[in-house]
Amino acid sequence: MSINACPSVSDLAMTVRCRLYSPRHELLSRLTRTQVFRYTYEVVSAQLACTASSARGDVEILKDLRVNERIRAREVRLIDENGAQIGIVSFREALETARDRGLDLIEVSPTANPPVCRIMDYGKYKYELGKREREAQRKQRMTEIKGIRMRPGTDEHDFQFKLRNALKFLKEGHKVKVTVIFRSREFTHPEFARDALGRIADAAKEQNLGTVEKPASMEGRTMTMILAPIAEK
Repeated sequence: MSINACPSVSDLAMTVRCRLYSPRHELLSRLTRTQVFRYTYEVVSAQLACTASSARGDVEILKDLRVNERIRAREVRLIDENGAQIGIVSFREALETARDRGLDLIEVSPTANPPVCRIMDYGKYKYELGKREREAQRKQRMTEIKGIRMRPGTDEHDFQFKLRNALKFLKEGHKVKVTVIFRSREFTHPEFARDALGRIADAAKEQNLGTVEKPASMEGRTMTMILAPIAEK
């Protein structure tokens, strides 16, 4: 489902007023200046509500929208599949219009008066909504940071175990924060911690799994380094 760019308020208002003040417009002889501005406000608000709900991708709100027979309003402000304003029509007329075009009627702004409904393909809409949600979850997983902790004097067996975990996290697409904790006199020999972090960084680079995002640095009585996974091409 393509999403049209949201027009500005001034553009929408100008379009509506030009149509109302057209010599052929039947409302010209029946509307006062105040009524014209009120009508303009309602139309602009409805259009902006519709385009904003499509553009922001608000998953939780969009999942709760009523579709077809679930819509309860007697009258709706109808927008067609191309984003054009049809106007205020009865719910039955709006539903029949959508059915005639082989599409669905979706209530995109239930709090408006009357509610705003749009004609669109609901199946395709749900598919693309799910696709956007899965993509958002994938990106969220990509930014998760896993932690590895060790001591400067960690023996080789434990070091290899922590190294395998770090490489596994990188392979899964997670960032890895490696922290070396100093105790007592260990603080006087930071070179041991720096060597251990360097070995982890070298292993990640050799296996083409990760790169150093934040080099090893002292933070109080700890030394930390952050590795980031290499993006898949």
